[in-house]
Amino acid sequence: MAEHGTDQPSAFGPLLRDLRTRAGSSQQATAARAGISARALRDLEHGRVRRPREQTVRRLADALGLSAGETGALRAAAARGGEADGPPEPGRTTLLVLGPLSLRRGRDTVPVGSPTLRRLLGLLALAHPAAATRQEITDTLWPSGPPDSQQSLIHTYVSQLRRLLDPEGPAPAVARTPAGYRLDLPRHRIDLGRFDELLARTTSLRHAPDPDAAHQDLTRALRWWRGPVLADADPVLRRHPAAVAANERRIRAALLHADTALLLRRPDHAVPLLRELAHTEPLHEGLHARLVLTLAASGRQDAALDAYARLRARLDEELGVTPGPELQDAHLRVLRGHPRTTPAPAPASTTLPVPVPAQLSSPPRQFVGRDRQLRELDALLPAAPADGSPLVAVVGPPGVGKSALVAHWAHGHRDRFPDGRLHADLRGHADRPPARPDTVLARFLRALGTPPDRLPADPDEAAALYRTLLADRRLLIVLDDARDAAQVRPLLPGAPGCTVLVTGRGRLTGLLAGDGARRLTLDPLDPAEGSLLLGTVLGPSRVAAEPAAARRLVHACGGLPLALRIAAADLTTRGTALTDYAPARPDAALLARLDLPDDPHTGLRVAFDRSYRALPAPARHLFRLLGHAPAAGLTAETAATLAATTPAETATQLARLADAHLLHERPPGHYRLPGLLHPYAAGLPDETGRPLDVNQLPDAKRASDLDRDPEHNQLIDLTRTTDRKVLPLLTPSLSRTPSLPRTPARQPQPGPYPDDITVLGLICWKLGRLPEAADHFAHAARLLGAPSRDDGPGGAADREDRDREDRDREDADREAIARTNLAVVQRALGRPAEAIRLLGETLPVHRRHHNRFSAAVALTCLSAAHTDLGDHATGQLLAHSALTAARAVRHRALQANAQLALAESHFTARRTAEAAAAHREALALAEASGDRHPQAAALAGLAAALLDTDPRAALRTAERALALARAAEFRVLEGEALTVLTRVRARLGDPHTALSLGRDALARQRETGHRPGEARAHLALAQAAAALGSDAEAVRHRREALLITRAAAGSIPPN
Repeated sequence: MAEHGTDQPSAFGPLLRDLRTRAGSSQQATAARAGISARALRDLEHGRVRRPREQTVRRLADALGLSAGETGALRAAAARGGEADGPPEPGRTTLLVLGPLSLRRGRDTVPVGSPTLRRLLGLLALAHPAAATRQEITDTLWPSGPPDSQQSLIHTYVSQLRRLLDPEGPAPAVARTPAGYRLDLPRHRIDLGRFDELLARTTSLRHAPDPDAAHQDLTRALRWWRGPVLADADPVLRRHPAAVAANERRIRAALLHADTALLLRRPDHAVPLLRELAHTEPLHEGLHARLVLTLAASGRQDAALDAYARLRARLDEELGVTPGPELQDAHLRVLRGHPRTTPAPAPASTTLPVPVPAQLSSPPRQFVGRDRQLRELDALLPAAPADGSPLVAVVGPPGVGKSALVAHWAHGHRDRFPDGRLHADLRGHADRPPARPDTVLARFLRALGTPPDRLPADPDEAAALYRTLLADRRLLIVLDDARDAAQVRPLLPGAPGCTVLVTGRGRLTGLLAGDGARRLTLDPLDPAEGSLLLGTVLGPSRVAAEPAAARRLVHACGGLPLALRIAAADLTTRGTALTDYAPARPDAALLARLDLPDDPHTGLRVAFDRSYRALPAPARHLFRLLGHAPAAGLTAETAATLAATTPAETATQLARLADAHLLHERPPGHYRLPGLLHPYAAGLPDETGRPLDVNQLPDAKRASDLDRDPEHNQLIDLTRTTDRKVLPLLTPSLSRTPSLPRTPARQPQPGPYPDDITVLGLICWKLGRLPEAADHFAHAARLLGAPSRDDGPGGAADREDRDREDRDREDADREAIARTNLAVVQRALGRPAEAIRLLGETLPVHRRHHNRFSAAVALTCLSAAHTDLGDHATGQLLAHSALTAARAVRHRALQANAQLALAESHFTARRTAEAAAAHREALALAEASGDRHPQAAALAGLAAALLDTDPRAALRTAERALALARAAEFRVLEGEALTVLTRVRARLGDPHTALSLGRDALARQRETGHRPGEARAHLALAQAAAALGSDAEAVRHRREALLITRAAAGSIPPN
């Protein structure tokens, strides 16, 4: 009897009714001839039967006199039942990835127009039911490198996907997990999940007790496919391991479908799909063997023989091989007239059995820690490799333990790879030349049983044979120390079942972008793990007796396992106490102790050398220079000054160093040499083998940009005095100099020079450490005001050579510069009256000494200070004077700052249109100058000016300001941009986000000490709180802002 289920019609019913109508037969007559009741036929035609029985379908076909093609179509529709083609549940979301990406709600298609959203949705569907890691999402969305705002952008895209997938659901359709994000849809609402469920019932014919049921399940499973997985996606997604594995499962299902069709004598069911797949897989012998057999069994022997002949010619032309046993057997069956069976298995080999390859290197004997990384590897690699071909790149700096981690994981999972484990040292960073892929292929082919005389000479043929031998096998392939993606790519398998682990010192981004690899970046050991590693060599009791010294040694060794093992071995030889051995920081003496004279291939310096030598000459040159920069790090602009090249050229070399893991970029745009790499780089000779002459580097007293241009001096011009010009002024000895007394010095003293103290102030200004900046500028001014100060080495000789009047003039000018800088910071700290007092003293000095640049800075700050105190007219007048002075020195960045002061005077006077125009002019000047500080300030101010007239434009502008401020580490401006974003979000009806942004803004301004910014953050928070109905909180924030403003206004001295 038929199985009754849903009342919804299926595709079988309309097709049966159409065929009966065309045959001119009534329901009564058809039912009588088929041996069923008229009611049963009506149920069939109206779709009230979920899955018609095969016997019923055959009787109906005979009753209606259907052709073979019509019978096949009716059987296929019956096999589909109501599952694949039945109407979707109203309002329920269905995601289709087996073909072009499609999102449907009920019967309606939901447009996903954004390419980025489509990539993210496709990735989450491929990873389902597991989560896609954050690194995987980043690499998929931005294959060429993520933007600085990647995290916030990912959050935005996830929110948009949630609204698309299930806007009214009780829980978000995209769930956040510790690993990343997971698509939280039932398996049956994704076509790939439905396909896999059906395929799981019939993984092989021998496990299917009912071939007819197996055939129908396979037919229904294959009906879900509309083309290759994510056919309309970009290559990054189409080549993702999960996509490749799904396509392979489709082929496996098609082979089983053809086998059951032959067994059940329904070969015509399989021919259309086999033709389609044979076209996309022109060298797959299994598919073509089934196509040959099904064509012949359908009565088309000529087409079967033609298909065989064409594939035989293709194999000969493209691979230089003859058809394999499976295809030859199919050909022979057609010639003998017995095609109605499945292809015979390949004949048993008459050669000696080939041993299962077990080429893994020995597991590390003293492996400790790395629990998190091992869990990440488990998450990145599926539990059943036959379901895919995962490719994972483990990358990190030299000596961090990449090979040890992979070897430890591989030995612990040997049972997952019964067909063997292949291993190759690619020598990407070795004393010998890198291994050639064709040489490694030949080794692998021999290990897989290929006789030496059968090895193809052509590399492409060898790669094709390699992929053929790996098909349907479960192997682990470890490719150690890869130089780049090009070296790895020929060694990748082409079918599911194999797992590939690659290690490399570079980021191997090409494997991620082009081959769908996943990346695991291995960081140095943390102090706890490093101490455990020391304990494995020294003994746990010795480390437990000196825990602080052990942690200090871990820090000095940069957490590198190689360095820690050598240090521990050295300690056992010396018998030295840990406390005496461990330096406070990485230094050249420790690096020297980590050499191994009796093993020239293992020392830490050897590991560093191999990475260094692999760099191009410009990157090596910059790396050597960075060894003489402060260990705290620098930006690309600073490095450009150090290397005497353009920022663009330097940025290219910095990227190469970061890609080689010889340089840390944390946060984005800020670079430093980590751990022992800093003393290593400092000790490197130049390309001729001579030690680097430090005296040839930019010097604080002779070669800095600030001293070369007497008009620019050492004044805060709000961007030219960021670290691009500051760092070369900072001598290496400055960080070791003790602080001087705060009282004016009257006698010659050793210690820091006023210029160096000014440099420290400039750095603190740039970093947003305003109280410290004020202290340094005040200190420099006091030192310069001391009449008997010794100006450093050679100071006495200078006094003999120069006229005292010139020296006094120069000192007075430098003191005025320091005090003007102090005024700029005082105004930022919320003390505009103090700033006005200081500038009233320094501006006449600048004018008297014809220092036009300094005068322009002083006028700009004066304008802003008067505006802060509510004197808009004076602020505007002084801003115009500052603009005139800045134009006279033809300094665009200075003009931009003066224009910003003018814009601020307009804005506080509520002339928002004039303020917006002035901010746009400031932005144009700042962009022309290339300085990011005034650019960020202009964007933040413009966003505030646009808030009332165009809040959407204000939002875009404020987001640009925030991104720029964060990229350049302008912490004060980051707070300002967050404040404006708070007001914009509140205006746009998003008070919850506004409140979060406002709290961040307030925290940032309190951290920097920027009192005016703190007041503005309080006012923005009041606006957000009021929008949420939190009146008490709004009042509290307004009161705090008022107190800050009154404190600033109260500092005005009486007239």
